[in-house]
Order: sequence, then C-alpha cells, then structure tokens
Amino acid sequence: MSSQSPQQHWYSYNYIYAVMPSQLPVIPVIPMDTWTIPTLQPQLQPQFQPQDQSTHLPPISTLLNLLQTQPPPLEEGTAFESWYDKIIQILQSHNLSNLVSPTIPKPPIPDINNWTTHSSNVRNWLWAALTNPQIRSISTFSPNIYTLYADDLMAAIRIHAIGSGHFPLSRAMTEFMEIKRVQFPSTEIFVHELRRRFRRYSDLGGMPTPYSALAIFLRELGNGNVPPLADFILAKEEEISRLVDPGVIVTVWDFYAACEEMNLGIQAGGWDRERVMQK
Repeated sequence: MSSQSPQQHWYSYNYIYAVMPSQLPVIPVIPMDTWTIPTLQPQLQPQFQPQDQSTHLPPISTLLNLLQTQPPPLEEGTAFESWYDKIIQILQSHNLSNLVSPTIPKPPIPDINNWTTHSSNVRNWLWAALTNPQIRSISTFSPNIYTLYADDLMAAIRIHAIGSGHFPLSRAMTEFMEIKRVQFPSTEIFVHELRRRFRRYSDLGGMPTPYSALAIFLRELGNGNVPPLADFILAKEEEISRLVDPGVIVTVWDFYAACEEMNLGIQAGGWDRERVMQK
C-alpha cells in the first residue's frame, strides 16, 4: 500500500474488538434508491451520498450476524467483479458495504472508534474468503495485511485478482472506451457491463471521468436502434446540455443513477426485449 499522509497516520494502529453474541437485533436493509441521487442533480448529493464509511453503520452488537455467514470463496480464474458483487450484496444486507468501497473515505477522527470495530470485523470476515496461498500472495505486495482495514484489504485483494501496471490498465481502458451496444443481446446486459468496465478501469487507476461513462451510455443507447429508449435518452441529453461544465459537474453517482433509472424503465416497460439491429 502507498505511504500514508500525516493526517492519515492514525489509521495505522490495529484495533481488534470481540463481538458479544448477547444481542442480535436485525437491522433493516437500506434500499439503494433511498440514497441514490436523482440523475444529474449535483446540488442534492450531500443529502444522499454517504459522507464517509461510518454513515448508516448498524449497532456493533449486530456484527455477529455477518461473522456467522460464510463469504463466497475467491476462486482463482473467475472474474473478480462477479465475486465482488456477491460480497457487496451480502454486506449491503447488513448495512456494511460502505466499509469496502474504494470511493467512500474513511471517517474523521471523532468517529474512529465505532468505525474501527466494524471495519476490523469485516476485514476478518473477508479473510475467510481467501485461501492460504492467496493470503501469502497478497502479503508479498501488502505486508501489513493483518493490520489493514476492510477497504484496504479489499483493494489488496483486487490487485491480486486483476493485477496492476501497464498491461491490465491498457486492456481495461480499451474495453471501456470501445464498448458497443451491438455487442450485447439486451440493453440491460449492456448497462451492467458498462458499469463493470468503468469500475474495473477506475480500480486499476485509469481515472475515467464519470462524464465519459455517461457519454458512452448516451452514445450507444441514443443511436436509434432501440426506439423505446429515445425519449429517455433525449431527456438526459437535454439535462447535460444545460450544465455549464459537465466534465466536472457530472459525478459517479449521476452515472450510476442514470443506469439505475434505465434498468427500472427496462423492467417496467419491457424495453429489454428489444434487440439491436446488427449492422
């Protein structure tokens, strides 16, 4: 892992807490649409976007609910994103998914105690998904693996699974930039794959802008091949055209919200049954 700034130095301490099984209240899942922002309305983001990883954490006593479940194993040769999605789905059901996010920052110092307990336990839970050879491999480039927090360990697992450096990054960039709607049998699959490729390119350090992802989204779905989508795409194009500096203003939350809105329209209107005319 990269060296930490003086402001982040306090994260290097290793705190391990035991979870007492005396209380097991069930925390309701927060649906995604309760915090996903309306598309292209950056001024509303502070109300919905998690401020840091301590946002919406459940009581510490509920951590045993997670620790009693077995995480899906990280099998060699399988797509990291598929495994990651399964992990996120489980963590979301416990309101803990923010702890492994690469884009949500660690909390400020006043919130460290509660956050540290949760993050350390989620880190321990992630270990159970790894084999001993995988742990040894990860420790070669991340020797402090046993003192990492959940998001740091997930980042190390990601590097182990998909690699780093020029060739993986170059391949991820090409796959992201050259994605086409005609490559997929349905709009829903295309949207899912665009999100996956954007995330992989970003995870490898390519730093794609959310605007570029949204521009590809609109380019491929606004070409007239899928008529039911025309009004939706036109409305999004008009929203972007009203932004003074879309390359800066459009955020990853806007891109994800557009994808979610598209998927809801597909499910409600049957758009996904439309097939693209092969050129």
